[in-house]
Amino acid sequence: MENTIIIPTPKKATLLSDDTARLSPSLCTKQTDWKEQIDVFKSYFYRKHEFELQNGDSIELVYDAAVCEKGYTLDCSDRMIISASSKEGILYGIATALQLLQAEEDGTLTAPQIHIEDWPDKEYRGLMVSLADGFHTLEQLKKTLDVCFFFKVKYAQLHFIDNNLYTLPSKVLPDISTKGKCYTFEEIAELNRYAKERGIVIVPEFETPGHAASMIRAYPEIFANHIEGEGVSIVAENGNILDDGTIICAGSPKAFEAVTSLLTEIAEMFPDSPYIHIGGDEATIAAWNQCSTCLEYMREHGIEDEYELYSEFVGRVAQHVFDIGRTPIVWEGFPKKGVQYIPQKTIVIAWESHYHLVQDLLEEGFEVINCTWQPLYIVNSTIQRWTPKDIMAWNVYNWQHWWPNSEAYLNPITVAPTDQVMGAQLCSWCYSYAQEIFLIIENLAAMSERVWNVRRVCDDKTFLKKHTKQVANILRIID
Repeated sequence: MENTIIIPTPKKATLLSDDTARLSPSLCTKQTDWKEQIDVFKSYFYRKHEFELQNGDSIELVYDAAVCEKGYTLDCSDRMIISASSKEGILYGIATALQLLQAEEDGTLTAPQIHIEDWPDKEYRGLMVSLADGFHTLEQLKKTLDVCFFFKVKYAQLHFIDNNLYTLPSKVLPDISTKGKCYTFEEIAELNRYAKERGIVIVPEFETPGHAASMIRAYPEIFANHIEGEGVSIVAENGNILDDGTIICAGSPKAFEAVTSLLTEIAEMFPDSPYIHIGGDEATIAAWNQCSTCLEYMREHGIEDEYELYSEFVGRVAQHVFDIGRTPIVWEGFPKKGVQYIPQKTIVIAWESHYHLVQDLLEEGFEVINCTWQPLYIVNSTIQRWTPKDIMAWNVYNWQHWWPNSEAYLNPITVAPTDQVMGAQLCSWCYSYAQEIFLIIENLAAMSERVWNVRRVCDDKTFLKKHTKQVANILRIID
């Protein structure tokens, strides 16, 4: 059936005839507030086919209150009618239409005669790209968002800050931005506009307390720990570096005030983002045992050790995000000890199955996003690369890992189906745009298929057939 070319596979698709529908290249809607959606459709159609959709009623976008809020219907015979009760739904219908419509040499359009009813199983279908490890231009970010739109991926987590770079602009601490590799306020505004038109939610990511070397280099007087022998790394008996200048001082009121001020500024930069990611993982917390300010803070607040301080600090930052009207997201990183400090409405990305296991997070009442390293990571290293076939064999309630120290290494973790698992996210780390974009396209298509449809509905052979076709289509669009 022709619906097998659509990614992700629609919930219901009925072929109405073996004959192919022939349509004139024209588009309209009576819904007055859908002008942006019409413009998005026309823009992508031109980029795919290199000629324009005219004004006319061969393809029509229709408001229908009976369609579920995040869903759409598509009927194609003598005309193509795409119906939805929301802008989100109509954009998903447009993405499906772009995958179905073919242009003929005589200037007409063809598509299967088909009836489709479709909606997502899971709300959170995400892509993360690491801008602080491989700076992307604004135009490259827009193309990445194009891929999200085409495969109905709603969330784009942008890892703006890490040890290497601080890529956001700032008026609060102007020298914190990395010179030559940061965005302007105007570029951020344009990125917001572009994402909003396509129904994509940007999740800006800030890093605290670890992964903060770029912040410490710019403002050591604010963020650095207070350790005797300044500039000297603290080394454990096993030779591991405990403080390499990547973790901020958790006991300093000045550092906390700066963190909260930067987060408030980020919220203002991204007015349409309900979430702010605050990092929270891979922090060299042993350094706090040598920091006079942190030791004093722990004594004053009855905090037993650095593990409890870790949770307490992440909890304070998370609460600030709630206070400014957003929901914080953190990486699985804080330990079970001190979990009482973390506001329960904080969303946790479960990725490593090492610091805090997903089954414990669920039992503690957190909502989680599945970012299991295997098979949802694209990493610029010698680590194994996972393919669309690997992702098709996975499901949203399953965590795996290649790393022997992970609990999911020999015994992959599977939890019972629950709404507490909001969805999943593909993560691309340490790549330039040119290095990652094809890998993202390949794997994001598979992840979308497996999260839009939690119950697998497509075998490997069928998926590979439509995957080949739609990868070619999106490459044409972003070329």
